[in-house]
Amino acid sequence: MLCTPSRGGFRLAKTALGLSLLLSSSAYAQDYIFDPMGFFPGASTPHSRAWKLSHDGSTAILAGLNDRSEFEYALWTPGQGLQSLTGDRQGLTQLTLDSISGDGATILGTGRNAMGKNEAFIWRADSGYQLLGVLGDPLVEDSHASVISNDGQAVAGYSGNAMGGYMEAFRWTESRGMEGLGFLTDSTQPLRFSQAIAIDETGDTLVGYSLNSDAYYEAFRWTENSGIKGLGFINGGGTAPSSMALFVSHDGRVVSGVSNNDRDLSEAFVWTENSGMKGLGFIDGGGLMPKSIPVAISADGRVIVGASSNSTTQDDSPVESFRWTEESGMVGLGFLGGNTIHVSQARALSADGSTIVGLSSTDQDTAAAYIWREEFGMISIQDFLASNGINLDSWALEDASSISGNGEVVVGMGTNPDGYAEGWMARIPKPETPISPPIITDPTDPTTPIDPDPEVTPPPGFISINELNRSLSDMTYVPMAGLSVAQGALQDQRFIAAQQCDSDRLWNESDKRYCSFITGSGEFWRGDGSLGRGSVGLAVRLSPSLTLGASAYLGRSDVDLRLNGKNKVDSYGSALFVNYTRGDEGLSAFGAVTANHLDYDIRRNYGNNTQLNTYSDGDSKGYSLGALARLGWTFRPVADVAVIPFAEVNWARATIDGYRESNGTFPIDYDGRSADETDSRLGGELRYAINNQLNVNASAAWVHRLSGGVDRVSGELIGVADIQSDKVDLPTDWSEVTLGMSYQLTSDMGISAAATSTIGRSYQPDTSIRAGFTFKF
Repeated sequence: MLCTPSRGGFRLAKTALGLSLLLSSSAYAQDYIFDPMGFFPGASTPHSRAWKLSHDGSTAILAGLNDRSEFEYALWTPGQGLQSLTGDRQGLTQLTLDSISGDGATILGTGRNAMGKNEAFIWRADSGYQLLGVLGDPLVEDSHASVISNDGQAVAGYSGNAMGGYMEAFRWTESRGMEGLGFLTDSTQPLRFSQAIAIDETGDTLVGYSLNSDAYYEAFRWTENSGIKGLGFINGGGTAPSSMALFVSHDGRVVSGVSNNDRDLSEAFVWTENSGMKGLGFIDGGGLMPKSIPVAISADGRVIVGASSNSTTQDDSPVESFRWTEESGMVGLGFLGGNTIHVSQARALSADGSTIVGLSSTDQDTAAAYIWREEFGMISIQDFLASNGINLDSWALEDASSISGNGEVVVGMGTNPDGYAEGWMARIPKPETPISPPIITDPTDPTTPIDPDPEVTPPPGFISINELNRSLSDMTYVPMAGLSVAQGALQDQRFIAAQQCDSDRLWNESDKRYCSFITGSGEFWRGDGSLGRGSVGLAVRLSPSLTLGASAYLGRSDVDLRLNGKNKVDSYGSALFVNYTRGDEGLSAFGAVTANHLDYDIRRNYGNNTQLNTYSDGDSKGYSLGALARLGWTFRPVADVAVIPFAEVNWARATIDGYRESNGTFPIDYDGRSADETDSRLGGELRYAINNQLNVNASAAWVHRLSGGVDRVSGELIGVADIQSDKVDLPTDWSEVTLGMSYQLTSDMGISAAATSTIGRSYQPDTSIRAGFTFKF
């Protein structure tokens, strides 16, 4: 979620007895506790959720609505309740709290600084706020926090750097400040990116992902001695390799994450230096579209928990919690129940791997918080507390989001007796004789004992800053679909003029002046969407060398966005062209203009850390305009062959009006925005008349973007704060290859077709197909 500054004046909590019981030793080992966390004062719609819990169970991060109906973060401790982060904020606003040290004394977050940029910070009760800076120019670059080490001395995240603003993973320590970790690419690569996601106990080992030299995202592990090293992919990663490291053991030797495998399936993995990357598999084969993902790793790396599709799953949704060890493999944990819905999602794991918490469906198809332990399996936390003397009949505990290192303190979210979502803390003690598994650093090579530390995950129902930024970045390119409408329509006119209504010999030698045409076009983004357009029109031959034409068209594009979102654009418009060809040889010239109306239907999908993604959608309108000018010179080395070098300039602009999303947890009220682009083409065309009926042609061109760009997404995350996306860059150079043909059915009728492939251009179609029917009279 996006949050605003926390404020003072929060309620004092229960009594000091609550704190003493929570932190009690063996004398109180069998005391069960349930403590509601309350709300921010003055909230018109009370709402709160517990997020992260410190390793020792003493401090939790609570998020909720404040008296301005804005989301806010604070700390919560038994006996003291809500506590704001006091001290001089140094200009920070819109705070999020991203991670917490093992003893709860150091908080890591991200906020908007006085220059309007995101900047990571740490907070300590004794010293207040400390800004961590950026790797590049602080006037233009952002930094984002990810995680803090258990001892609170090291921080990981990512920041814009000094080399063109590339986002680069960083480590920050008090003594050395912020240091970039580098990339899996070298300085010759045009795209560079890395992000640190997890950190070991002392901050000596960091893991995350980076673009590699093949432009694929690859998991990495970084240490002081070895630097950044790619971890590869499961069995090579298939046709589109991708991997991401998400968790690391306390000593940094065991890594877990997710990777594409050799069947192009997304699969959880474990990595060690001795064994490399190994896929964890899927529950019962994973169903029709297997998928698995980890959510936590034990301190020694021997236990990994997560979610996987199972044999009944019809899509790639991970629907069942799993626990993996080297000895047992992946074992499904089942469900609390289910009528029409069977879903369970692990959220967090104790340091020794013996206790798991999360949420599951019930027999009433509702969600309920669960706890899993080796001695009894999966049990509803509400039922477990009730069986131990705590009456929660008026509550519904719906999710458990984090757990202490010893596996006894749990925090989560539920619906309270008044019907409001409220965070809660519970103590669920272990037996008086605790389970003490050996603490090992490598599941395949047991060695050194370590101090355990739990991994925690974000709360359900809240959107993180990183997820919001990814969502906004995806929406930045929505106007590009409208831009493609204008650019495609201009190329349609060129196809019509050159291949359907060209000044061919049969037309020149007859008394026919008019050329009517029907043209269909299909444009395709590689695996991401398609655009279809149909046009009808008429061209008139003003002289043997000069043709004037007009067309009207309808179009529809359907482009995939992240997490199965959609950008649908209906379009209608018209175009004019003029084509000049001076006989068999000599100057040729072509010009075209187009204008059209755009209707957008956009569904933005985003993650909120529940078992399903959520979406917000909206409708908007806009327009696109375009113009094209082309000059060439025709040579005929032999009678039936024409060689035409050419130069071309085209311009296009597309807009989308401001609109307000509906549905979803975090809808956005967008400002209007636009995209524009001016391109130049240098190339050559070869035309060969096989006979009087059949002509074939081929062309190749180098394209350079002269100017243009895409507006940042801006607006309001409704009821929360103003938002603005980062600036994005468009590709500047690419190449195009076209093959085409025209066939004269009769002296009056003909058919034509062409296919164009684009190499090196993103965010716009990379394959275009055109076909048309012509009748001359």
